[in-house]
Amino acid sequence: IKVLPPWYAADRNFVERFNLEARLVARLSHPNIVTVHDANEQNGHLYIVMQLIDGGTLKHRIDQLHLQGQVMEPTEAVRIFNQLADALTYAHEQGIIHRDIKPSNIRRRKDGKIVLIDFGAVKQISTQIVNAQGQTSFTIAIGTLGYMPSEQGSCNPQLSSDVYAVGMVGIQALTGIYPSYLQKDSRTGEIIWRHEAQVSQEFADILDKMVRYDFRQRYHSAKEAQQALNDLSTVHIQTTVTQIPQKRSPGKLMIGLAIAAV
Repeated sequence: IKVLPPWYAADRNFVERFNLEARLVARLSHPNIVTVHDANEQNGHLYIVMQLIDGGTLKHRIDQLHLQGQVMEPTEAVRIFNQLADALTYAHEQGIIHRDIKPSNIRRRKDGKIVLIDFGAVKQISTQIVNAQGQTSFTIAIGTLGYMPSEQGSCNPQLSSDVYAVGMVGIQALTGIYPSYLQKDSRTGEIIWRHEAQVSQEFADILDKMVRYDFRQRYHSAKEAQQALNDLSTVHIQTTVTQIPQKRSPGKLMIGLAIAAV
């Protein structure tokens, strides 16, 4: 049961949005998305009753690797990516953008299945206001720095905004570097990360396209990104587990999430 602080209940606009979003998520039914059983308000407390996911978060998994001086193996990242992509493809088809995909919002069950949680930042999409590029109308800026692309910070989330977040999670899992500490090209705004990971050029090209600064240059949907990955042969993905270079400051190795989507 997730209980929100009572001061939220004092804001009727928030309560209305909360109830709307809870109803939207409650109608989702997918093996890689947490099930919402109920959402309501009692004695000034807003609460959500959700399916119990027995296991830890993806963040916990990456942190464990970090303690061993390792980063995630690409084949494991791809397995996670595929499950998250399935979940996002389904959610997008239902007219919902998650907007807050990050390691702590992805749970990893004991059997290895990935479950996307915390749809508290969902944005409902009206089919009347979504164009072929997946662009949506003005909304509130919600998300987490490092995983949130520029257009989302400007209150204009796209379907590809979730794709960006999944790509950042993948890069963090493969490099061991928290997104805010990754370098950016001062001219283009693109993420500079390839020299920090040992992955094939083909795999890196896909991740680069997922996290393009301009959303029009990204994969428009999780399904497109998943298809690109599925087109790669195993030899173009597999690589050995990499030891984290000792030159990095421990404070900059805050681990994040494994690849999401597809």
